[in-house]
Amino acid sequence: MGKKCDNCGYERRLEDTAPYYECPGCGVLYSKMEENKKWEVAKQKGLEDEQEDKKEIKHQKIYTLKNILSKLLYPFIMVVVKFPRLVTLLLLAYLFWFGLKKH
Repeated sequence: MGKKCDNCGYERRLEDTAPYYECPGCGVLYSKMEENKKWEVAKQKGLEDEQEDKKEIKHQKIYTLKNILSKLLYPFIMVVVKFPRLVTLLLLAYLFWFGLKKH
């Protein structure tokens, strides 16, 4: 039982006269075929990694946009929340100060 070609599926026999490094069926060099397979696997892995990177970058952009919006809106939210407290404190201070003074 000899080496099987990944390109054409030919299985090498003892009576084949082609060099050991070449497929007798299609003439492809086994080393080139294996090298191409490695490149295809690496390319596929690179594409998968690239897709994962794009998903991660998209997530980071959304997260960054959330942070920017929250940082921009925080002062306005705090004014809305703290403004009634400030008014109440000023009113109490005014009443306390002028309430103690008797005319």
